[in-house]
Amino acid sequence: FQTAEGVEIFTALFGNPQNPALVLCHGLGADHRQWIADAEHFAQDRYVIVPDLRGHGQSTRPARATERDFSVAALSGDLASVLTQLGIRQCDFTGNSLGGLIGLELRMRDIGLIRHLITNGTAYELHFPKIAVTLKRLLTALLPPKTIGRLVAKSATPAARDLVAAMYSGVDKGVVHLIDLNIRDYSYLDAARNFDGPITLIKGARDSEINKYLPSTEALFATLPNARIVPLDGAGHFANLDQPQKYREIVREALSIPA
Repeated sequence: FQTAEGVEIFTALFGNPQNPALVLCHGLGADHRQWIADAEHFAQDRYVIVPDLRGHGQSTRPARATERDFSVAALSGDLASVLTQLGIRQCDFTGNSLGGLIGLELRMRDIGLIRHLITNGTAYELHFPKIAVTLKRLLTALLPPKTIGRLVAKSATPAARDLVAAMYSGVDKGVVHLIDLNIRDYSYLDAARNFDGPITLIKGARDSEINKYLPSTEALFATLPNARIVPLDGAGHFANLDQPQKYREIVREALSIPA
């Protein structure tokens, strides 16, 4: 799919287009391969839409990319364009990490678009100093892509490590840095507070880095009658890969899809 800017967004499609739509959105550095097994599973009941975000996987990026080109608004705008071209007016949305923020941003763009938002590995509020982003860039600049892939894969369960390593070995370091600049200091608490549909946060017990930043999100969820937190033992940042069967059971229950 081509956006108005000329960016090409690769999107894998599964299932019958006449079924209710379900978007599965990866996070920073990953790509659509994270969701293939889940997409095949849910395609029995849903029309499953699995994009590569701009600069990830098989999607392209602006030739002379700036920080603004990789804002959450720009990333969600690409996905909004894909959904429009597919004729999707309403969908359920599952996002991992950055993918969860894109779901929240999409909801702000189009209030009626997302029926049920499911996130995992996503802190709805985060505040990092810019120096932390600079240090990360300097560190990763010294590492070969395969080393980055192996390092990220250590956080996943053994069964998921080869796929995680493969995705992150192909990461575009420049893209990661530009997105890092955009997501180092943000709050989507109001977006969640104003969301009138159901919100499910899947909390991986082993996702220690993100879980450190969840207290404000958890405090907000405690006040929202439409929001709930579902703990998932044995799962880290890539919950759908770490505990695929349990993850799918949670999503099926949340979306009222028969087992």
